[in-house]
Amino acid sequence: MVGVLAGLGWLFGGATGVLWSVAFAVVLAALLPSPSPARWLRASGARPLHRFELFDLQRAVATLARDAGLERAPTIYLVPIPGPQAFAAESGDERAIGVSPSLLRLLTPREVVAVIAHELSHLRHRDLWVMRLAETVRRLTSSMSTVGWVLLLLSVPFLLVGEVTL
Repeated sequence: MVGVLAGLGWLFGGATGVLWSVAFAVVLAALLPSPSPARWLRASGARPLHRFELFDLQRAVATLARDAGLERAPTIYLVPIPGPQAFAAESGDERAIGVSPSLLRLLTPREVVAVIAHELSHLRHRDLWVMRLAETVRRLTSSMSTVGWVLLLLSVPFLLVGEVTL
């Protein structure tokens, strides 16, 4: 996607366009606010685990988070989605891990901890920021492509009367 964005930058502004488009994508990904995990998890019907609910799992998450070098353990949310699924979410210092009831039901406690450890590794290595950057690049590429099509369509009348050549 970065290559496509760079290519569009080249078409619009040459080498300078490449630098500006890639720099703009990085700045947007870094500065645009991302929604709070708690807000969008609750909007999807998820609820945080209570302090003593699945206590062994929460204790394991706290231990794994400490071992991973995270300042504090992420909040675990029970997400009402079909199928065994788990995912990580973060915004600034707020981190959360969502798990589905079927994941907790189908896997052994040891397997659930392994899945949570995998999600913690995403948080530890800032994978979600990289995914935000990729999404920002995708949106910029799409926007630049749309602008290109609009400019092409607006130039058709001028091409037909001979005012402009390609």
